[in-house]
Amino acid sequence: MYSYSLQEIYDAYWIPPQLQAHQIQVATVGLWVCDQAGLQGVELDRTSLRLALLLHDMGNLVKFRRPFLGEMGQRASLWEQRQDAWIQKYGKNAHNATEAIVAELGVSGAVQHIIFEMRDEHQNTVEGISPEGIIAEYADLCVTPNGIEGFSLRVQDLLTRYSIAKTDMKVKGWYAIQDWVEEKTHLSTSQLEVEIRDLQTTAQKTGAFLSDIRLEVHAKLG
Repeated sequence: MYSYSLQEIYDAYWIPPQLQAHQIQVATVGLWVCDQAGLQGVELDRTSLRLALLLHDMGNLVKFRRPFLGEMGQRASLWEQRQDAWIQKYGKNAHNATEAIVAELGVSGAVQHIIFEMRDEHQNTVEGISPEGIIAEYADLCVTPNGIEGFSLRVQDLLTRYSIAKTDMKVKGWYAIQDWVEEKTHLSTSQLEVEIRDLQTTAQKTGAFLSDIRLEVHAKLG
């Protein structure tokens, strides 16, 4: 096993600044939900969930649209070269790229399975999904490009951004996930929204100390 800081792993795999922040935000929400469910007696693998959420979008650079904006736009040529290299190595499918990267890192099968479950292919039910996978998907559904804004705002953002109909089976699946979280945490929709939005500050503090977060992986970084 090798021990690296989260920052070292992100740097080695060319994770853009906004994607680093996103993974931290999703992990912050997911671990909070995990702890709330744990208080109600739900048995969960917190360690695997944490690592999965911190790595769940590692391959997303391959799908970023050009021209790049923000910090990436300021160094557009560099990021275009990196994106081209990653597409050549991992292909254009972000899910496949992420799964290839976490396999390279040698994380546990449990971590890889949670990330696989986040492919969002479960349609209108949570049946057959692990509790960790449900929490992971819910956490991802609470984070918009602007940060941690809660489930309702993120769902509306997705409906608008991708022209998804409210009757889509995928949307029904999202609400099935929310229902599960409410049941397991004993918290209402409004309680979850308030508590989760308050986690933005926690995520920002965590993001300032990426070098202090240690992860154990089987692969030696190049």
